[in-house]
Amino acid sequence: MNIDQKRELEEGLPGFTGTEEYHRVQTFRRKPVYATDGVKFLCDKAGSYWLMDIIASWQKALLGEMFQTWKLVVDPRRSAQTTCTDGNNNTLVTQAIPFTDFPLDEINLYAQVDVEKIVIMLPGEY
Repeated sequence: MNIDQKRELEEGLPGFTGTEEYHRVQTFRRKPVYATDGVKFLCDKAGSYWLMDIIASWQKALLGEMFQTWKLVVDPRRSAQTTCTDGNNNTLVTQAIPFTDFPLDEINLYAQVDVEKIVIMLPGEY
């Protein structure tokens, strides 16, 4: 883990409110996945486009869940867990990650899903 990378994320992420552009994220899903400016910043700086793949990969199991919260928690051994809820603290899915070099201890993201697309955003961009 790079300390400068962690500091840059901790200082930069709170500055994102709203978004000026939606950035298409390449995933294996046919339905387009878009990241807001803040999520693109996170993915570029942390090399975490894999987190977008995780969120996209669960969408078939989450049909009908139009709003989702996603939390990634990294433990000191560098393994992690993602948890998706419906926004009302009802857990929908979890996924263990055996190893990650994700620089933050945790991150929260929102996913807004409709028939045409998935938009992944920081909570401050909602």
